[in-house]
Amino acid sequence: MLIDFKPRELELHLEAQKITQERPDAHQVDKDVLERMHKEHRISSPCLDKTKILRIDTLETPMDYGWDVAQCIKKPRGIAKHYDYDFYLERVPVEPQDYEKQNRELSLKALKFLEYNFDFDVVFHSFGEQLMPIFLGMRQFSAQKHVFIISSSKNAETLKRFFEERKKTNENFQINTDRLHSIEVNVFEPKNIYEKILEHTNMA
Repeated sequence: MLIDFKPRELELHLEAQKITQERPDAHQVDKDVLERMHKEHRISSPCLDKTKILRIDTLETPMDYGWDVAQCIKKPRGIAKHYDYDFYLERVPVEPQDYEKQNRELSLKALKFLEYNFDFDVVFHSFGEQLMPIFLGMRQFSAQKHVFIISSSKNAETLKRFFEERKKTNENFQINTDRLHSIEVNVFEPKNIYEKILEHTNMA
């Protein structure tokens, strides 16, 4: 599910997020920051539509970036055609006047989305700092084996312990930890990641 929040007009957004007595926790982002965010949204939002290839001769063209490991900076690699996601089952465009309504309804849409069930032989997960995306992925994608792509500082035992602890306190938290496997890779070498996944696939 892709949730596409359309921004308010700049002046309305500035007014809506000012700190007041009624809203002491408002963000109050500086105007120049909001102007930059509006510009980036205008340039990048067409990339949400994978059915269209952007014209190269547009006045404001979104760029594709790669990460330079040596210099620790992002570098442009050329014109972006669309965002790098595989697919989404539903796109939910949200207009400014519908913010509050959609905030109430999106949780229900997310639960409905989890009812989709896909059966696979193996599902590979990127194991980062956040455990919840992995849990949701395992709930949604049924597989004989779940394989976690990890760096040297992470391992699947951490996730197994996480699930086992939750099972003790929540009877509805049912994950078969026997299906969990891991591959240790060099995260700075894309070729190494590809080869490790291919090697594991051939062994399965």
